[in-house]
Order: sequence, then C-alpha cells, then structure tokens
Amino acid sequence: MEAACAADRQRVENASAKPSTETAENYLVAGATAKMLQDQIAVLNTVKETYLNNVALFSSLKAGVHSYVTDTLIAIEFGDVAESIFDELRQDVDSFIRSHSPKAAEKLLAIAERMTEGNAEAYAEALTSCRRLLMTVADSVFPPSDNDWIDSSGKKRKVGADNYKNRLVAFIESQLTSNSSYTILETELEHLCSRLDAVYEKACKGVHTDVSAEEARLAIIEGYIVIGEIARLHKLTSQQTSPGDA
Repeated sequence: MEAACAADRQRVENASAKPSTETAENYLVAGATAKMLQDQIAVLNTVKETYLNNVALFSSLKAGVHSYVTDTLIAIEFGDVAESIFDELRQDVDSFIRSHSPKAAEKLLAIAERMTEGNAEAYAEALTSCRRLLMTVADSVFPPSDNDWIDSSGKKRKVGADNYKNRLVAFIESQLTSNSSYTILETELEHLCSRLDAVYEKACKGVHTDVSAEEARLAIIEGYIVIGEIARLHKLTSQQTSPGDA
C-alpha cells in the first residue's frame, strides 16, 4: 500500500498540466489547445483523487494496525498483572475460608454452579448465594448479638443474625485505625449489600429479577474483594495477638 501511494504521487507529479507557450494562430488551434488542457486537468484530477484516497486508506490502515498492536500488548501485559493480583487475593480468601469460615466454601461452590447455568434466574440465585456467603463470613468475624453495636460516631446499629452488613462494618471498624480506609470499605460494602439485599427481597416475594451475567460477575468479584479485605484484617489481628510476637 505504501508503494502504491508513492507510485500515485509520482503519477500526480508527472501528470501536471504544462501550459503551451505558443501563440494560437486561429480559433480552431486555440480550441484544440484548450481541449487538450482540459483533458490533462481531468486526468490530473483523477490521479490526484486516487492518490488522496490511497493515502487516506493507508493512514487508516496504519492507525488500525497501531491501535490493534497497542491494545493487544496492553491486554497481554495488564492481563498478566491482573491475573497475578487476583491469584494472590484468591489465595488469601481461600486460606481465610478454610481456617475460619469453612461453611463459606459451600456458598462459593453454589455461586460457581449458578453462574455456569447461563440464565437470568441462575444469576439472581448466584447473587443470593453471594449474600449468604457474606453472612457466613460475618458470623465468623462478628457473631450475631442481641445487644446493639455503637459505632465510632455514637450511632447504635443492630447486629442480629440478619444484620450481616452491620456486623461486617463493626469488624472492619474495630480493625482499622485509618478513618479514610474505613470510610472507603464501608462505602463499598454498603453498595454491594444494597444490591444483594434488593435481589434477595424480590426473590422472597416471588418477584422475578433480571440479572445480567456482567452484573452478577461484577457483584461477585466485588464480594470477593470485600472478603479479601476482611481476610487481610483478620490476618493482621492474628499476627498481632500471636504468642510468637510476645
């Protein structure tokens, strides 16, 4: 394509009309000369148009190839990084679940089975299982209590069996000294639990909920990240209270 553009450019230069320096002797000669120039200009315009079209096409192809190569390189490099990061997170979560919340493993299997079914009803059931997963994790880090929990702002919060979000928030607040980190985690947890609770409440009422694969997948990943944060905090607490550190 690049060679074709170079050839077209050469044809444009060669096809440039060259005005005659001779004086027309009569009308017929003048008319013939004008006709000849018009033909030359027409040929020149055609060659120019072909050249410009090829240049535009070549530029588009170069841009397309460059974008494809760039996107592919980024995808490969970022994919490797993302996979490595998520593998580390998965190992932390799996270790935490095996040691401190073995019942949560059943919920993870249920989520995986529902996601493979590939329909909206199964995706909704996967989110319901994700809610049960968080409840099970909450049971392991902050067991239900009939007594209200008072947060750092002095607000009373219910921490009964169904108040899994408040119990997770209570555990997170008890482990974090950074107020900004606590606020971020609380906001993430609030968003996730609101979505999971909405699906659960509709399911309890027998109302069908349309949940897309993308929506379910993102919610489950978000749940996994939250559990990863809880696992990290729990691990730090265990290390601080370990007899070996005394």
